[in-house]
Amino acid sequence: MSIINVAFKKTIIYYDGPQVFLAEDKEGKLYVCLWEIREEGCKWKERIICFYFVNNEINGINVDIIDADSLIDIGFIGMCDKAEEYFVGDIIDSSDSFDLKKIEKKNIAKEWLFSE
Repeated sequence: MSIINVAFKKTIIYYDGPQVFLAEDKEGKLYVCLWEIREEGCKWKERIICFYFVNNEINGINVDIIDADSLIDIGFIGMCDKAEEYFVGDIIDSSDSFDLKKIEKKNIAKEWLFSE
């Protein structure tokens, strides 16, 4: 199992917290991450799914300068299709870094694949 540590870099979309944000690993790779809070039993759980794109680009747009409008144009399904690698993680505390576990595209839960 491949685990990497990434640090929060910047918020792209904010609504009661950074819903979509960029994270960066020690090698300078950028990840577009989606943050979700969900109720599991009687507890709230925070988790994220992150996408890595070759050359840090989606549709020719550098992810370091991507904005909300560009992401809306690409859409979540588009990000899934264009990503090179996929990662999931849990946000355990309020630190600016967190661990991500690499997963295969086929293992992305259906609930992440909401319609556009």
